[in-house]
Amino acid sequence: MNLDAQCSLPHYVEGAQRRYFETAQVGDLIATGAALAGWVWAYGVVYTLFTLEFADYWPPEGGVGRLIVGGIAAAAFLLLPLYLCVALWDGRLPHVAESVAAMRRYELVGAVTQALIAADAARDPTDETGRPMRVFSGAMTTVERCVGSAARRQRRLVWRSHRRRALKEHGGLVVAALRAAEAKIDTVGSDALPEVAKLLVTIADRYCQGRPGALLDENELTGLRPAKDREPLRAAVVAVLIAAMTVGAALLGVASEAMPVLIGAFGIVAVTVVYGRRARQMTDLIGTIRG
Repeated sequence: MNLDAQCSLPHYVEGAQRRYFETAQVGDLIATGAALAGWVWAYGVVYTLFTLEFADYWPPEGGVGRLIVGGIAAAAFLLLPLYLCVALWDGRLPHVAESVAAMRRYELVGAVTQALIAADAARDPTDETGRPMRVFSGAMTTVERCVGSAARRQRRLVWRSHRRRALKEHGGLVVAALRAAEAKIDTVGSDALPEVAKLLVTIADRYCQGRPGALLDENELTGLRPAKDREPLRAAVVAVLIAAMTVGAALLGVASEAMPVLIGAFGIVAVTVVYGRRARQMTDLIGTIRG
């Protein structure tokens, strides 16, 4: 079995690969900093809301109108930095951090590349540890996540575009096709890897052509049910858990000097609870922060 012979990549996909790996290191560092800043700012916002004595501001001086205007201004002051951190992390500010934008744009291609490398290593018939196959499985999980986020990160569409729903449904079908092909490893062994690799190459090719709604052909998706993308929900649960544990620690009188360490510990606990076996993958962010 020769995956290289069966899965040659077009030149524009190879160009996207190079672009991803050129920007991934710096982009990941900037995105990590933005995420950390967003976490710290979100903690400050939540802590402020929990400790604020609203009785001191009621009845309002100057009337209810001034209170409403002041509330809107305060909300903008508190939430705007958080939005900027999220936008920077997600690559929505290319003029500020072009490396992050490029990394996010070609993240799916980079994930496919890593999965192909892992698939090539997993075909070794002499391996008895099972580690190459576990690495391949983890790489496929990353590809699924990137396919699911492809619809959300289409910059050519307005936020409420009806086309996003179709892209999301197609992404779910593509993930289901990948899972079905990967599941054949349990019945036919490593002979199933060429089929998985072929699907991966097709996905990267179509994505680089600007066809996120046709990552795979219809005949390859027939009879499948779209896999649900729960990544946004998981991320929201992690954020809520971290905020809740941080505010709880503050209300219990924990010293402010210990808060940075506690936030990192809370992050590890939260991703372990939410992601389970994927916790190690999802705590790469914390590992990068700690160096």
